[in-house]
Amino acid sequence: MNNFDNVAPMQFILTTTGRSLYSSKIRPIQFVEGEVIDYTDYDEEEITYSGEFRLYFTGWDVQDEGYIYTDEDFLTLLRTHFNTLGITNDIWYSEFGMQGETYISFDVDGEFMKSFKKYAEGLKNGSTTNP
Repeated sequence: MNNFDNVAPMQFILTTTGRSLYSSKIRPIQFVEGEVIDYTDYDEEEITYSGEFRLYFTGWDVQDEGYIYTDEDFLTLLRTHFNTLGITNDIWYSEFGMQGETYISFDVDGEFMKSFKKYAEGLKNGSTTNP
């Protein structure tokens, strides 16, 4: 799984619900790119697939508007959107310290990484569109 392009454009807009512990803002956010970082552990006896998914945004100032992290209703909207793209919705917010100024960080499993790879490859060869 480490040998694929782990970044793909993701042009879509979702609205925050203002139910984060760190932000009460309710407004649309433009997302621009997704990135998978593979932290898979290749132990001799078993392979444990895990990773981080970073969803990059523009036009949201975390210093002024707060972190989206912990907004469970927003996460539900994101999972639904991923289903429409053929990406598994098995994602969870990463810990607070992993949240960025320009991205939301999520913990993901091997199934998510596989489905994101398929999505990214589809964009490259034209079989997938970026709605």
